[in-house]
Amino acid sequence: MFKATPHVMTPTIREEPELLHILSVDACIEENGMNHKTEYYVIMQQKKGLVVRRGQPFYLNVKFNRDYDVENDILYIELKLEVEQYNYEQNYKVPKVLIPLLNSGELKTCWVASINSADKKSMRMKVNIPDGACVGKYHIQFDTLTKTTPPSNFTIDECLYIIFNPWCPDDKIHLNDEEQRQEYVMSQKGLIWTGHVGQVEATPWSFGQFNKDVLNIAFHLINVMAYVDVVDRHDPIHVSRALSALVNGNDYDEGISLRKSDDNDADEKQPQSFVGTSDIIEKFLKEKKPVKCGQCWIYAGVFATLCRALGIPCRIVTNFESAHDTDDNLRVERCFDSKGKEVYDDEFRGYSVWKFHAWNEVWMTRYDLNDERFHGWQVIDVTPQRASTRNGSYKSVYARGPIPVMAIKIGKFDVPFNAEYIFGNIDDDVCHFKKKNDDNVKMFYKVDRLRDGPNINTKAVGSLEREDITDTYKFPKDASN
Repeated sequence: MFKATPHVMTPTIREEPELLHILSVDACIEENGMNHKTEYYVIMQQKKGLVVRRGQPFYLNVKFNRDYDVENDILYIELKLEVEQYNYEQNYKVPKVLIPLLNSGELKTCWVASINSADKKSMRMKVNIPDGACVGKYHIQFDTLTKTTPPSNFTIDECLYIIFNPWCPDDKIHLNDEEQRQEYVMSQKGLIWTGHVGQVEATPWSFGQFNKDVLNIAFHLINVMAYVDVVDRHDPIHVSRALSALVNGNDYDEGISLRKSDDNDADEKQPQSFVGTSDIIEKFLKEKKPVKCGQCWIYAGVFATLCRALGIPCRIVTNFESAHDTDDNLRVERCFDSKGKEVYDDEFRGYSVWKFHAWNEVWMTRYDLNDERFHGWQVIDVTPQRASTRNGSYKSVYARGPIPVMAIKIGKFDVPFNAEYIFGNIDDDVCHFKKKNDDNVKMFYKVDRLRDGPNINTKAVGSLEREDITDTYKFPKDASN
């Protein structure tokens, strides 16, 4: 007979793992800068932030207090978009993106982080930015926890700047030609054509889109001054239109520049004294009010700088013999007395044909118009001649565009925003009237159909030559008509 020996069960005590803490994060400035073509931004060179383009991944090197346990540890990257309270519903908290860390996988259409490689107490993360991400300035926080412990936070002082990506085929501002990308996104120097039809002059302009403060100013305009809703910040249509209204200060919105009007005003600067955007932005930041220097080529130069800083392809276009139609009737009406002096009254209010007028073109897909003909170059006129007459929340705002160049060419005026206005600049009939001496009757006597918009130019790609792009705006006219 065997005597049973009692067996005492000893409970196993499982130790909780030490909480995972992040000790440091390396933003891989040089590597990400090269991959995203953002290495020229002063923000990057001074290591004051990470500038990346949406639609492609960036990398981070992270150091921990212990090895990362793929079975028990959980890690999130939390991005908080820098916004003002009125840019989103007050019932919600600050808009943020939670990016989970996955052990592996490749999801290009959403926010996700994955382990690219791991070593003792360190990890190389690959963070994917979807091509439809909102552009903006984000604050970065890491959250680490286990399945049984509360989270630990690690905040990075430097911000993440996300901009548009013309190299990404799925981005709405994708530009397929590398020479054009270099010219319209990366080039910091350019020419603006001024003068008149008989004597075209090249005015040098320094864009300086990578300079100190430019990117921050662009996001400040979108965030604080333009009131662009958070949900619209993925959209180059809304972003470019908002910027166009803020480059000029004529909406009492404290934009960058006001139109020059009085040579005796001590605050005003001669437009010719500026040869680039940086000096204007520096003066704007210092004085905290619009710089009184605005002429069409100044507005166009500043707007091109901001667009290129945000990654939107942008160029400056000059229209010679540019009509100014004040009532959108597609006619410029001028009246002269018997001595040839022009008459100004309630009926003839000073319609004019300028020697030249400069505006901008931006490149984007117009997905909102459901017509492939309207993809590509879009006109934006930043010069505050008149407030917008329609288009919802932009009514009474000094903004024109983006308007598809093709819509202007075929005369499709129901396309937003204010296509008829740009059409009037290049294709208005100039109607001449004569006033009799003995009464107030004005008699029509001739129409000039060939005068306005005979020559539309921009700087040629990769050279200092002038490119004639008139045929992109206008069909040839029969000189005999």
